[in-house]
Amino acid sequence: MASLFDQTAINGMTIRNRLVRSATWEGMCEADGRPTRRLADYYRELARGGVGLIISGYTFVRPDGKQLPGKMGIHTDDFADEMRVITGAVHEEGGKICIQLVHVGGQTDSATAGRRPLAPSAVEVEQFPEVPQEMSVNDITEIVAASPNSTDERVAAVQVVDFTEKSMVLRILGKGPDAPTTWALRCEIRERLIVKFRDAGLPLPRIRVSHEGQDSSGGLKQEQVS
Repeated sequence: MASLFDQTAINGMTIRNRLVRSATWEGMCEADGRPTRRLADYYRELARGGVGLIISGYTFVRPDGKQLPGKMGIHTDDFADEMRVITGAVHEEGGKICIQLVHVGGQTDSATAGRRPLAPSAVEVEQFPEVPQEMSVNDITEIVAASPNSTDERVAAVQVVDFTEKSMVLRILGKGPDAPTTWALRCEIRERLIVKFRDAGLPLPRIRVSHEGQDSSGGLKQEQVS
């Protein structure tokens, strides 16, 4: 089994080790999304510390897809020089960097987006600060065009998003050409992960859950399961 510190490659890009800094929100950009020297220095320090691949903070592809203050934008070529400073800083320290593209849809507000937020449906939900505007077909087409890599059917990514004393939560991104294929892909990914862990001799934790009316035998009670 490969070591954490072994060199690896992703789609032809060589990475010095398997340490990947997952995407975050740094809040170090100008109000319009322009990257700052402070952000470049921050990424430089990560690369200098030994991180093989840095995934940038999630970066909006259109101003109406911005969610938080100081978030980075990639919607205009006017930021090209600042982007070169960032990549240059990381490369000088032996690291690699890629970018996470996003349009947050209804998870923003009118003040941040500069307009009423867009979402698939104009509904009131907990995740939306306000009721968004329902997207038209033209809105969808324009946002997809602003995120060209989102149409690449070879897309795949794995992120560790949470740890507890008993578990590690993974987020796996994969894409299929249609809904049935994507559903089958999800099932196959889960099954292959279990097989890979088993074949590598890694422990597979088991948590028994007792249902009402059944012998608990030491398992969790129903009210303990969320």
